[in-house]
Amino acid sequence: MPQWFLNLEAYKNGKVSFEANANSGTAKRCLPMMDAMGSGYILFSPTDIYVTFENGAHAFQWPSGNGIEFHGNYQTAGHKKSSKFSATPKFAMDWAVWTPPGYSCLYTPPLNRDDSILEIFSAVVDTDKFHIPGSLPFLFCDPEFSGLIPAGTPIAQVIPFKREKYKMVIGDEADVKESRDQFAKLKSVFMNGYRKFFWSPKSYK
Repeated sequence: MPQWFLNLEAYKNGKVSFEANANSGTAKRCLPMMDAMGSGYILFSPTDIYVTFENGAHAFQWPSGNGIEFHGNYQTAGHKKSSKFSATPKFAMDWAVWTPPGYSCLYTPPLNRDDSILEIFSAVVDTDKFHIPGSLPFLFCDPEFSGLIPAGTPIAQVIPFKREKYKMVIGDEADVKESRDQFAKLKSVFMNGYRKFFWSPKSYK
């Protein structure tokens, strides 16, 4: 979990309020946010990586392992951050992800962080079929970043999901009524309505 979230009080001013419509809870009590941040698995930088920035280019040093490779920035031409540099760095992985048949993985920057040094490009990989070690291309949040990326820095969140065909439909009056009924149920308790009536636990072991 990001540090800002761990430090956050669960209630405004540290107190529970039972006044009507007071809603004193903070994001610390938001299960949808917690589910997002707790979904799947976090990948960390396996080593220290020291970064220098000179003359519009980054240089990288690391003590061991595969470290950093590069894409030509023509591969992400038009991206505002990428177009400033001659190459896009990427973490070179020496391992692959395997999932059961029918399951793919979403690779995305760790969710709801405010302290990220870098952001990978999001991608979906059919990890039940593709087992070749890949890479994680990224851009710095500060395009002129210099400094240390410590070993153990969260660099990606990997969320497995089952591939299923999905068809969108437009709701009707019955759906509107169900939504209103759910809202009334949610408001029938002072707190924890979503947890009590609608939430389903998730597990990634």
